[in-house]
Amino acid sequence: MVTQTTTTTVDMAAIEDAQAVTLLMQLLEQTKEGEYSCAETFDLLDEYVEIVAANEQEAVNLMPYVRLHLDHCKGCTEMYETLLQVLQGP
Repeated sequence: MVTQTTTTTVDMAAIEDAQAVTLLMQLLEQTKEGEYSCAETFDLLDEYVEIVAANEQEAVNLMPYVRLHLDHCKGCTEMYETLLQVLQGP
């Protein structure tokens, strides 16, 4: 009787690609009709920050899709926080 031994190699790039696809699918699943992209949010961010500085609830009421995007996007949230700090000063 002859037995064969098979060696399985782990392709880390394939695992990382699969994880990236899984993350993308999860984000797409959470996407709702009318949500803004990063580019759309960025275009409105300066206006949103100015309204937040005056009245945060008013900003949420006037620009709910910007707030929704910020709730899910780390990069845009970091930009928002930086702009808000600059506007509010030291």
